[in-house]
Amino acid sequence: MNETVSASETNAEWSAAQRRLDSYLLALGVPDTRRREQMIATWLEAGMARKASGEVRPLMELGMDELARAQTGWLNKLLELDQLGVSALQDRRVGLRVINAHQRWPGSFLAADPPAEMVRELKECEVRSRPELCVSRMVPRPLDMAPLVEDIFHEDSGKTGYGSLVLVLVPPATTLVVLLFAMFG
Repeated sequence: MNETVSASETNAEWSAAQRRLDSYLLALGVPDTRRREQMIATWLEAGMARKASGEVRPLMELGMDELARAQTGWLNKLLELDQLGVSALQDRRVGLRVINAHQRWPGSFLAADPPAEMVRELKECEVRSRPELCVSRMVPRPLDMAPLVEDIFHEDSGKTGYGSLVLVLVPPATTLVVLLFAMFG
């Protein structure tokens, strides 16, 4: 089924995507309106070309994809890497926020020649968003009975040990009764 999209629908979709990308770039510290408009137009045109070639997703998503591609390429070039993995890329995106790049170096996001200090700090920034994994040895050890439990079953005082068991169990039972009375009483 080949649907025809009217010009007004395309314009509305373009405007919504443009507003979303513009607010995103503002949040990332791109204060220059003309630069933002140029980047957005480039990304949305690429998104429209993808849509014309058969992509079914909304233009807003395609525009955000193009922004993500531009950001990935910029970070790879900036950090002198061949290609960042997904988790490393996410860490670097978070790193931009951690070093407060959008406020300390306004206009440096996706800039061809960002400040050297920003690049250095971004390279040094280490974001640990995953738990540290380590190899542990699973060696069985003898069960260490707590001194309270040992006292219960110990019979060197001539007692059977059940008196100590009562002392251990009475306070929790009393607390439970008091709680139940407070809730339903």
